[in-house]
Amino acid sequence: MDAANQGSNQGSRELNNEVNRLETELKRRLLI
Repeated sequence: MDAANQGSNQGSRELNNEVNRLETELKRRLLI
């Protein structure tokens, strides 16, 4: 994750958004 570290705050924010989206998708699939 060196690229994310180089992106500093903005990269971390984008990563967090992506992780949250994937987490929501996983929860939806598990509930079905």
